[in-house]
Amino acid sequence: RLNTKMPAWKWLYSIRTKLAVVTSLIIAIISLFIYWFFPSRLEQQALSALGEKANTIAMMTAYNIAPAFESDDRPAISAIVLSAKQNRELDYVMILDDVGNIIATFDSTRAIELNFGDVDFKEKISSDGLTFQTVAPIIAQSKVYGRVYLGLSLRPLLAEVAESRRTIAWVSVVIGALGILLMVVFSALIATPLVTIVNVAEQVSSGDWKKRVRIESRDEVGHLAAAFNKMVENLELAY
Repeated sequence: RLNTKMPAWKWLYSIRTKLAVVTSLIIAIISLFIYWFFPSRLEQQALSALGEKANTIAMMTAYNIAPAFESDDRPAISAIVLSAKQNRELDYVMILDDVGNIIATFDSTRAIELNFGDVDFKEKISSDGLTFQTVAPIIAQSKVYGRVYLGLSLRPLLAEVAESRRTIAWVSVVIGALGILLMVVFSALIATPLVTIVNVAEQVSSGDWKKRVRIESRDEVGHLAAAFNKMVENLELAY
């Protein structure tokens, strides 16, 4: 039986080591790409949809409140604000008149904490990254009566993105494990016959002309082994 063991220092330059390094790098790059790209894209799409939802709710609230503002019907304004809070993602609603007086609110503490007045007709994400904020004008008969400041919670979205990242992380681990397993099998199929040829070549160079490589396949490695055996035979005859 041929000795196919390789000295420890030679493993650094072996085909198996190179295959392991290349395969690990490819798996790591693919896993990182999957881990960051797909959740980020999901987050962007969901954030865009949430922004459209927030703007729609704010504009509809402003549209429904406009007649009540025109007739100065405060109970109707409060009732509309209460109906808006049925949305479970709602963080706050602030109804202000044209001079900045607060007419009706839902969770004013959260609104004040986030400085809702800084939105100024341009939606934005709050400083703590947990609320999408927007504002809509209250208009009736071409007259601006006030503004609707509204914030939707980003917590469900962030939880969904975190869950997708966890799922993708597990998938990446499985892909990595399968990739390493395939690399080990593939490197064994390729490297072991080559190591055998190297060992036989070293024994032949030491003067043992009777050593031959066992041909166990008909692929390129098998052809290499056959060519090597033929070369050894020719050298032996010439010697």
